[in-house]
Amino acid sequence: AMLAEKSGSAATGKPTVGAPHPMPSPRTTFGVPLDALSLRADAVGGVPRVVHALLLRLLHGATTDGTAFLDVEGIFRIAVAPDELEDFRRHLDSGPDGAIARIATVTDPHVIASTIKLYYRKLPCPLIPPAHYSSFIACGANASDSPADAHLGLLASLMLQLPQPNMLNLFALVEFLGSVAAHEYSNRMSAANVALVFAPTICKPDHAAARTASASDELADVGAAAQVLRTLITRRTECFPPLSSVFAASALTPATLASEAEAQTLISRRSIADLNVRSSATTDWWYSDNGQQQGPVTAGELAALLASGRISLSSWVFEGGTADWQELAVAVERLPTLSTI
Repeated sequence: AMLAEKSGSAATGKPTVGAPHPMPSPRTTFGVPLDALSLRADAVGGVPRVVHALLLRLLHGATTDGTAFLDVEGIFRIAVAPDELEDFRRHLDSGPDGAIARIATVTDPHVIASTIKLYYRKLPCPLIPPAHYSSFIACGANASDSPADAHLGLLASLMLQLPQPNMLNLFALVEFLGSVAAHEYSNRMSAANVALVFAPTICKPDHAAARTASASDELADVGAAAQVLRTLITRRTECFPPLSSVFAASALTPATLASEAEAQTLISRRSIADLNVRSSATTDWWYSDNGQQQGPVTAGELAALLASGRISLSSWVFEGGTADWQELAVAVERLPTLSTI
């Protein structure tokens, strides 16, 4: 039987400790973990739809006087007013359909460029996850001491070790930056320049390491990361496995990466049997149902809602005692197996 919806402490007879603050938009892009974004059915080759539209706009857009965005000098270096950037970000986070239409009307390349940088900066986990940070930095720091083939081979190995959503999105970014650098004669942004701009954003140490690093160490790490990113841009085909461009006409379809429906079916078929039980049975959860906050419910009840199809992996959930709402795709491993419900 379908679970009855409960709202507030009266439904459970206990205080709602750690109750959530207001939910974000169900289709928010900025600040959402990459593994959740890549599961959305409208992602393009694993790249979030709104981000893909931003990248395409910079590749093919033009100013009011007809100058191609890629030929505008200072791209990715000229900043946009913070208030203007935040207003644009809020509009894009109001929903993908309106966001795509809005992006298509922008005639200032610096707005698009600044928004692209903002998206990567707001990722909860960077494209190069902290667990891979040391290997990535070491590869850049030792580049001059290694034969070219050995260096490229090591980079190729590191790319294969990344989580799939990270590798796909890094490949798309590298391909995009290669197109930007191809216009360096007019925009003055060579591969080395764009690598230096993006390296500190896509490659960050964990917070503990960042707090203890000296200024000289941080500067050296940025240089090493930029060296690696420059190599990825200029030697992309040798560093990544064969991947299709997300900017080709054939890519402008829903993602071939697992869609929400496919992932939902997979989880139901496996009865969530291989998910780790890491959530206490007493933890309260809240979830979004057609834009309305529901709960609290137990972890077992939330798992049952997922299995029944009442909610999906893209539904927003909040676990009591945590900091923020997140998509269920990120939190699902903390639900119990159906056999324990």
